[in-house]
Amino acid sequence: MTTMIKNTAHAEERDLTNEIVAENLRHFMSAERWSGRRLAHELGLQPVYVQRRMSGEVELSVSDLKMFSDKLGAKVQDFFVPRTEPRPGGGARRRSLYLLDGVGPAGIEPTTSTV
Repeated sequence: MTTMIKNTAHAEERDLTNEIVAENLRHFMSAERWSGRRLAHELGLQPVYVQRRMSGEVELSVSDLKMFSDKLGAKVQDFFVPRTEPRPGGGARRRSLYLLDGVGPAGIEPTTSTV
C-alpha cells in the first residue's frame, strides 16, 4: 500500500513538472512570437512533434529541452520554473500550474466523479 501511494505521488509530481515545462515552452515561443509550425520548420522537425510537446501530451526529453532552449534563447533550467507573470500578448492560461501542497487557488475545487 505504501508503495502505491509513493508511486501515485511520484506520478503526480512528474505530471506537474511536465505541465510546467510545456507551459514554459509555450511561454518562450510566445515571447519570441514563434508558432509551433515555425519552430518545427527551423529545427527540421514535423509540426506534430513540437505540438505534442507544447501541449504536454509528450514529456520533453533532455535533448528536446536543449534543442528548444538553444533555438528560443532560453536556459534549460528556466523550463522548470513556474511562470508567475502573464504570458506575452496577455493570453489566458489554459490551466493553473501553481499548486502548493496540492491546494489550488481559492474558490476552485477539484472535480470529482460520481461514476
